[in-house]
Amino acid sequence: MNIFIDITFINYYNMLKYELKAELIMRLAYKNGGIVEIEDVLNVVDHDLSYISDEVMCLLDFYGKTYDNTLSSKYGWTNYNLNYVGMEFARNGCFTGDLKRRKIVIIGAIAALISAIASLINLFI
Repeated sequence: MNIFIDITFINYYNMLKYELKAELIMRLAYKNGGIVEIEDVLNVVDHDLSYISDEVMCLLDFYGKTYDNTLSSKYGWTNYNLNYVGMEFARNGCFTGDLKRRKIVIIGAIAALISAIASLINLFI
């Protein structure tokens, strides 16, 4: 059982790592009107190629499209354009904004549960 939890945590950590890298690219594109060039991305991340790995690109493909304006792009793409879903997602804070919203919902649910329990206790007293 512990091995399953450890593997699940590792997979979650890796996914979070890819989401954060994809989020950086999406935020760069969003701030630039929905488009970003690969050279701008690589300059921001000090040419760390893990930001354009297959796992990150898989996430980016859901929220936009990559384009190759040259015949000999050594990375396979030169521009990344956010689609409508990507623009809305970036406007709402991408993955970190989604995590913040989830925390708020959980806190609200806990507060409602505590309030309901307090009301039941008050009913029987």
